[in-house]
Amino acid sequence: ELALEGDYDEFVATTYTLEQLGAVYHALADVPDLQTAWVLGANAGPRTVDLFTLRWSVNVRLNADTPELFYTARKTGKKHWVPLPPCVVAHLRRHLATQRQLCPEPEGLVFPRLTAGASKDPEKSRAARARNDRLKDALAAAGIEAGP
Repeated sequence: ELALEGDYDEFVATTYTLEQLGAVYHALADVPDLQTAWVLGANAGPRTVDLFTLRWSVNVRLNADTPELFYTARKTGKKHWVPLPPCVVAHLRRHLATQRQLCPEPEGLVFPRLTAGASKDPEKSRAARARNDRLKDALAAAGIEAGP
């Protein structure tokens, strides 16, 4: 059975120029935890639902010989392992130091203020909607059209 061209749309990754990455990063300067999420997401590529349900030590392992991200994608069930580059590790270490009271190690949410971790559907929570609105504003400020 032949696949239609549109069937491959989800396999096309969103790519950004260095200028766009920097512009969004700077537009998020007033929300450091979302700025860190942007850096992690842009470098490791998890879907939004996977990014904002990550947990320290379970998924984000900064103390491994090679700092790493390991998670199972909710949509596909596939396991992903991504070695984290030094710039991402530096952001995550800074984030952990400033968020320690909100995300206790081990196993606390990496981005507790940006999601409702205990919610049945965290991506429909008030925190997720506010986070997505803020990110769309940053994308618009950088001249990038946000998706739906």
